[in-house]
Amino acid sequence: MYRGHENDICYFVTLCSGLFRCCRQTVLTVERNLPLPSDDVVMSGVAMSTAGAEGKNAVWDFSGAKVLGDKHHVGYYGETSDSIMRIEDNAVSYLAVVGNALYVYGGEDRLKKLEFSRQAICLAYPFAYGDSLRAPFECHGVYCDNRYVKAVGDVKAVADGWGRLVLPGGVAFGDALRVTTTRRADIRMSPDSSVLDGVKPLTEVETRHDWYVGGSRYPLLTLVIRATYDGPARVAGRSAAYLMTAEDNAAVYEKASENIEPDVEGGRLPGGVLADYDVSFAEGRLAVEYELTDDADVSLSVSDVLALYINMWKAAANRLAGTLPTSCVLICAAANMFCR
Repeated sequence: MYRGHENDICYFVTLCSGLFRCCRQTVLTVERNLPLPSDDVVMSGVAMSTAGAEGKNAVWDFSGAKVLGDKHHVGYYGETSDSIMRIEDNAVSYLAVVGNALYVYGGEDRLKKLEFSRQAICLAYPFAYGDSLRAPFECHGVYCDNRYVKAVGDVKAVADGWGRLVLPGGVAFGDALRVTTTRRADIRMSPDSSVLDGVKPLTEVETRHDWYVGGSRYPLLTLVIRATYDGPARVAGRSAAYLMTAEDNAAVYEKASENIEPDVEGGRLPGGVLADYDVSFAEGRLAVEYELTDDADVSLSVSDVLALYINMWKAAANRLAGTLPTSCVLICAAANMFCR
């Protein structure tokens, strides 16, 4: 519902449909999605190995994926939000916020310690569907206290999907954004640091799929696929998936609850007012953007603060006949309304 003020009169706009998907899209921002010191996120392992389709109006149905019993803790620590230490399964990453971007500038675990001479970017904000970035990185360090390590590569992040996400267990979100990040690095190791550049490298490729919904600072679902190559030959690889469960992250789900869809019946949404969403108000007109996922009867009403109907408009959306496009902008001008 939208409340706009024009000449001290309030108008309310409500859009209803039997089969409706709202156009409001999740956008990752510094304020809403940067990690915060003192946050602790608990993830559960999930038995899944594929990320599904990309594109607009994608449907990711992981309702049949089994949630495993293992718990995966991710903690964030630091005195300020500009410099954060991320601890995940005994591995530490050192993060820095520079402008509107988040970078990794160091890391260590039980086997190695790395420093970045060229920081690796994680994400730049704002980040919305269709956005992408690519940046190089370089780091060096020590492995097992007796080998020197050098890694040179790049990071590519793409918001490659927006649509409907059904989590293991069946909870569905209609406004999910998927960000796919691929990190590729040529890694050289030697007990002699002076010959590192001449050592034949192994190539590591990590692809990470993160699904975000509005109201959640961290992804609700993550799939990580790793592979190691010796030249063209793949010599190692594994994948892991993690779910932020409601029982372990109640506060996160409470903030994201406005984006939870009603129960799905036969793969279609039941009728009714399905979501609140943003519309623009300029030059005495309200503009409401929406999209339909299928043929549907659509109704839009405008009422004043006393809930008196000013006008009611109805149309049948028929993609095949083209009587009303599935993407449309509705314009309301006081008591007059038309579709373009």
